[in-house]
Amino acid sequence: MLTQAIKYKIGTLSNGNRRIYIPHTEALNDANFSSETRYRVDLKGKELILTPSTDGPNKVFATSRGENVIELSNKQITAFLGQNSEYITATLKKNLIRISLHYQEQRQITREQHFKANLGRLTLTNGSLYAGPGILSLSMHDGMKQAGIKPVMKFANEIDPLAARINAQYNPIWKSSHPSALFLQDSIESCDLSLLPTGIDHLDIGQVCTPYSNMTPKAIRDINHKKSGCLFLSTVNAIAKINPATITLECTTLFKDSVAYKSITHALQIYGYQFQCTELKGTDFGDFEHRNRFCLFAYSNGLSDLFPCIETVHQHRRNNEQTIADIKEPLSDDHHSWKSYEHVKRRDEMDNLGYKNILIKDTDNKIPAIVGGYASPKAGAPFLPNPSNKDKQRLLTVLEHCRIRKLPQAMTDAIVSLGSGSLSGQSRTNVSAAHRLLGVSVSPTPWHVLSYVLFSHALAKFSKQDSLFIAA
Repeated sequence: MLTQAIKYKIGTLSNGNRRIYIPHTEALNDANFSSETRYRVDLKGKELILTPSTDGPNKVFATSRGENVIELSNKQITAFLGQNSEYITATLKKNLIRISLHYQEQRQITREQHFKANLGRLTLTNGSLYAGPGILSLSMHDGMKQAGIKPVMKFANEIDPLAARINAQYNPIWKSSHPSALFLQDSIESCDLSLLPTGIDHLDIGQVCTPYSNMTPKAIRDINHKKSGCLFLSTVNAIAKINPATITLECTTLFKDSVAYKSITHALQIYGYQFQCTELKGTDFGDFEHRNRFCLFAYSNGLSDLFPCIETVHQHRRNNEQTIADIKEPLSDDHHSWKSYEHVKRRDEMDNLGYKNILIKDTDNKIPAIVGGYASPKAGAPFLPNPSNKDKQRLLTVLEHCRIRKLPQAMTDAIVSLGSGSLSGQSRTNVSAAHRLLGVSVSPTPWHVLSYVLFSHALAKFSKQDSLFIAA
């Protein structure tokens, strides 16, 4: 006979018992489960096995319309199904029916059990997609640590060789990595997805923002972007493979109006997640940059009672206590970095253009966002004025940029060495690459705070539930 695997919704009776109901006459007849057939039910692993048996305690019955039906409902069935599951899969073969929780139900249970078991041990496994140099991951790690949770890095993916190198070799998140940790330097669109691990409690995603940036022409935004417009499909595939319990996705703010956003959130709901969204601005949380980013936080359905409203993160806003003077390098007034930048200054005379020449002072604690192309100076980027020559100005140095990103010393040293050409394996300076790695990364403190707020709340709620369970 043709094997049939059929999805059925689980019912609940008035006495609280869960019910399996299979009203599929033709398939039942083909499997030799016709009307009045007696059968037995055995629990084997994660399956119920139904087999015809002349002395079996159960019987296929016929409805008043002559349809054959299998119905199972008792305390044992309820224990097998659990109280929150919605669907089963029944696989019908000749003289055999195998019943299991639906694939997505099993995946949801697996990730939630893994998350809770690890949270009870005050540790969470972490992964990162489109990781870059890992500044988002580092910020989330620091927030977990502040919450009293040990983050254990298990996976990261990044296609850019320089970003991958800085991340894998110099980012301190790998000091406490999992024994089977993997850094995959490859395109997530064409790599072997079987390499992606499971058992990850939190996945951060630095969704490539070029297709949704306001600097990208409208005609080629979103799915119309030739290079990255369909990258969200790989994001969905990676989430499906990794099956994380929680997810943080960051991108430019226009992402929330995209086809990609609608597609990813649709997939999340199908996979059994709930999600919340907000926007996080660097200067709101004590950083220098006016860098506003879209944030999505998703969590498996069964974990929804552990996490607060994401907007509570905004209760932790504060001012930047540093000024530009605190992060400046002591460069002489005749240093070669000081230039006239006439093409930038000319924008001040073009009233129809929004971007102007922006000079920042030593006393400033807020500056415009430093973008990936910062090394190719344009109007709208922050410049420092020469103290003794009003016609000269300069860009922030790579070291100053690292300080603005609040990087640890090892990462700072590596990126500064990249800029100066002294990083091992280099033969020339690469200031552009150094600024690009930093400029496409997040402003760190909002994500640190977000991680702390979400996971400290989860730990407190879980600890309270656990103590109530033990007391009971």
